[in-house]
Amino acid sequence: MARATLPLLAPGDVIDVASGDGALAELLAPHARNYVCVDASERVAADARERLRPHRNVRVLVGDMHALDLADAAFDLALLMQALAYAERPAVALAEAARVLRPGGRMVVTAIARHEHRDVVGPYGHANLGFVPKELAKMAEKAKLRVASCEPVMREKRPPHFEVLVLHAVRK
Repeated sequence: MARATLPLLAPGDVIDVASGDGALAELLAPHARNYVCVDASERVAADARERLRPHRNVRVLVGDMHALDLADAAFDLALLMQALAYAERPAVALAEAARVLRPGGRMVVTAIARHEHRDVVGPYGHANLGFVPKELAKMAEKAKLRVASCEPVMREKRPPHFEVLVLHAVRK
């Protein structure tokens, strides 16, 4: 059903921060004008390049989410899908994504809610233990974003019962 609704989107120019192997880009790129994936891992970026080779409108870059090597106000949509879990300085990473958004550009952030399960997420390289909605919203507001919503949207059924937060915001 989700794939059926994708043609309704008009995401314009998209930046996907900590894009991983490009799974989301593979879904959204056919509906975007341009799609830029940024990931810190050369190995992961190589996997994304391979996966996204058929999409001429996609560029895959290796870069630091805390200091994006991209122009100000270059994108209509910024996606940070679980990106902040890997951010040593989450507020800086969020502000960088906001910086490259055009005025009126949208941002979607998914993040794990604050938890105490370092032993579970440590092997995955998580730099922090999640966020509370108020904290995430405050980071977005400091980054010159107008927060439309920031709330939990899902809780895992199995232990440790991680919750996922979603933030929707617009660049002022």
